[in-house]
Amino acid sequence: MNWLAWIISPFKPKARAFVRGRRQALASLNEQLSANREKLLWVHASSIGEYEQGRPVMERFKEQYPDFKILVSFYSPSGYEAVSTNEIVDYTCYLPHDSRRNARRFLDIAKPRLAFFIKYEFWHFYLDELSKRNIPVYSISAIFRQSQVFFKWYGGFFRNMLLQFNQFFVQDETSQQLLKSLDIDSIITGDTRLDRVIEIRDTEVSLPILEKFSADQAVFIVGSMRKEDFNLITEFIRRTRDYKFIIAPHEITEEMMTPLEEQFDCARYTQQGIESFTGQVLILDTMGILSKVYRYGEFAYVGGGFSDGLHNILEPAVYKLPVFFGNMEYTRFKEALDLTTLGTAFAIGTADEMVEIHEGIVNNADRKEQIEEGLTGYLNQNKGASDKIIAHLPNFTA
Repeated sequence: MNWLAWIISPFKPKARAFVRGRRQALASLNEQLSANREKLLWVHASSIGEYEQGRPVMERFKEQYPDFKILVSFYSPSGYEAVSTNEIVDYTCYLPHDSRRNARRFLDIAKPRLAFFIKYEFWHFYLDELSKRNIPVYSISAIFRQSQVFFKWYGGFFRNMLLQFNQFFVQDETSQQLLKSLDIDSIITGDTRLDRVIEIRDTEVSLPILEKFSADQAVFIVGSMRKEDFNLITEFIRRTRDYKFIIAPHEITEEMMTPLEEQFDCARYTQQGIESFTGQVLILDTMGILSKVYRYGEFAYVGGGFSDGLHNILEPAVYKLPVFFGNMEYTRFKEALDLTTLGTAFAIGTADEMVEIHEGIVNNADRKEQIEEGLTGYLNQNKGASDKIIAHLPNFTA
């Protein structure tokens, strides 16, 4: 991945940021931490989604241990560029390439007392060096599938990485049983993302442009739309005139926004004079607010199900919205399987399917109420993972 990013970096801004960030990572870290004399928790998150997943645990950790500083490292530019230091995070950096030398230098500078790796993060040299230094490392909201390399006959190298963790906090029983087959103990705590989306839902928000846009007509929200979702969504808009639409492209590019503007009465959220816009489609051409925007919706569609992986469907679900998504790349996401089984989310392949299911819900008040009750029960049953994790950690007061 690193060599590929280096090759394409002159042509791709994300790859360029990826390469530049790693070149400067250790120098930046050293500069940030040169004056730090406090105890440090190191949290590694691949991207913004994993950061949001880990944030409730960081918040609770800092409540319990206010004398700790928190360093968050990222693999992806989308995480590093979106997260600045705040009341929870004291330092941020890119994670340098996984090598013996980089792992030693990183830990020499950071000197963490413990580390959290969020969900899918497994880095051989970093884990090995943490183990050698007797620095405890915990896997947060981990989830495993039988198809992963850890459970193949040829996966010995990767299984050895699992042995370096002091504790796995897993999302479900399947993950626990898979680890147990490798003689690795784990604790089922659930998915900390639920705690985060509940926090966002319960936080007072003022978005005047969206409040005005949604005041006179029901709103259908399309989150993290990719190009693979485009034809289905545009067809659905043409066939469903009862809504205004808020569309958040996964990547804010002209390639994603201009085709929408060519087909519909559109405006961009950041454009001048947007307060007076009365058209059908509002394009959310800004980052960081989508999770809050779902509160203005009646239904939602979440992108990624037709491409390389479904985006966060818990964000609209927490507002009790029926959620649609593509039916190709979603089965490895526990929440998608949970909510489709519950009948509150819908994996669809065509606009025809989406129209049919949507009309079935709209025309049946009992069905909409059942969805809302199902989502309420699911959230109540599964929240609290962050508190469980903190409760199972050893005491770091000394």
